[in-house]
Amino acid sequence: QGCIETWVSGRSFEAQYTEHTGEELKARDIIEKKRKGDRLCNLLWDRYIDRAARGLATVVNTLDPDVLVMGGAHGKGGAAAMAGLAALKSGAGLVTVATEESERSTVTALAPELMTQLLHDDPGDREVLAIGPGLGIDPVYQSAEVLPDPGLLRFSA
Repeated sequence: QGCIETWVSGRSFEAQYTEHTGEELKARDIIEKKRKGDRLCNLLWDRYIDRAARGLATVVNTLDPDVLVMGGAHGKGGAAAMAGLAALKSGAGLVTVATEESERSTVTALAPELMTQLLHDDPGDREVLAIGPGLGIDPVYQSAEVLPDPGLLRFSA
């Protein structure tokens, strides 16, 4: 209750859809319907991005950071794109999404204004790292070799 994950996560996105339709769909399926022009899915997407942006706004307005979103394992590029769009909407100057090669086209299709790089590339000198949107609990993404400084905050939906 009150955590950002209550409002900004794959599960919360799915719950919002279910609340409005009574139908249970995975986030990737809701995003696919959005791509096809579904009005409700577009509205829910906009609400999700707005909520994520509000959550990031405090940090961004204070620091004006360059943001790197590390996420989007295979089949989950939409989660990383959503987090990147939220960072842009909240006022970040430069937002890059680091994702799997197979998901780069998903990110650019949903948000061509985002820069992309491979998940395993050097994160560089970014002021903000958002680690986890769309990474889930796959052990591959839990190792210190894959992700930067393990002391950083990590979000997973």
